[in-house]
Amino acid sequence: MSPSISSKRATKTSTMERAISPPPLRTTHSSAKVTTTTTTSTYRLSLHAHPTQNPSWHQPTHTLMVAHYTSHHSINTTSKPHPAIDPATPSKIAAFDLDHTLTAPKTGSIHSQSATDWRFLYPCIPTTLRNLSATGYKIIIFTNQGGLKPEYVGMFKAKIAGVLAEIDVDCIVYVARGDDRYRKPRTGMWGVMRGDVGGDVDMEACFYVGDAAGREGDHSNADKGFAEGVGLRFYTPEEFFLGEKPKVEEKESSGEESEKDDDGHLDSNGSA
Repeated sequence: MSPSISSKRATKTSTMERAISPPPLRTTHSSAKVTTTTTTSTYRLSLHAHPTQNPSWHQPTHTLMVAHYTSHHSINTTSKPHPAIDPATPSKIAAFDLDHTLTAPKTGSIHSQSATDWRFLYPCIPTTLRNLSATGYKIIIFTNQGGLKPEYVGMFKAKIAGVLAEIDVDCIVYVARGDDRYRKPRTGMWGVMRGDVGGDVDMEACFYVGDAAGREGDHSNADKGFAEGVGLRFYTPEEFFLGEKPKVEEKESSGEESEKDDDGHLDSNGSA
C-alpha cells in the first residue's frame, strides 16, 4: 500500500475512536477444530510470565526469529487470583502482517529509515488489538524480512519493541528472514506458532490480515496466499480496520515476492 493511500485512508475518523470487533464469525462446529498433533515448543505463550527482556527473543532456526511480548497487565496481575483456563477450549488466533498492515513509515518512504520511523497505519489499530485480546484472541504477527542483514537486527528488534509496547497485549511475532518454508506465502511460520501456542485451534474463529493481496498495485499476493494455504479467512487492512468492502480485482501472481519485500526491512542502507 502506498504512503499516499495510507495517509488518505487514515483520515477516516469515523472508525478511529471506536472499538472495532472482528467481522462476524460463522457458527463454530466441532469439525472445524484442528486436532492434528503438533510438536510443542518450550516457548509457550504465557499470560503470566516475567521475561527479563520484553519482548524476549529466540531463534529456532537461522532463518526464523520469534519474539514473545507479555503485556504490563499480565505482568502486574500474576500474583492475583485468575479464572482457570480450560485447556480443552480451542485457541482463537487473530493474525496480522506487520508493515503496511499494522504500521507504516512516518517518513512516507516504502521502508522505515530507522527503528523509530514508524506509525500505526490507522489510529484505531492499538484499540482494535486490545479489544481482540480482551475477548480471548491470541494476537500473532507474521512478517517476512528477507533483507534483514545481521548488522541491522538490533535496530529491527528495537522497532518491534516499540510497536508492541504501544499496543501492549500478549503477542508473539514470527520473523522469516530467508527464502524457505517459513517465508510467506509458505506456511512454515504457522506450524511453529501451533507448537508455541499448543492445544487445538478453532479455525472457524481465526483470521489473517495483510496488505499483499494480489490487487492492482500490490507487490504480491503473499499474504492472501498464506491465509489460503493455512485455511484462514483473509482481510486486507482496509477491510478489517476501516470496514471497506472487498475489491474483486486480483492480478495474476505466483504468490512469491517481487524484489520489494512484503514488509519493511532493514536493508544495506539501514532502512527498516
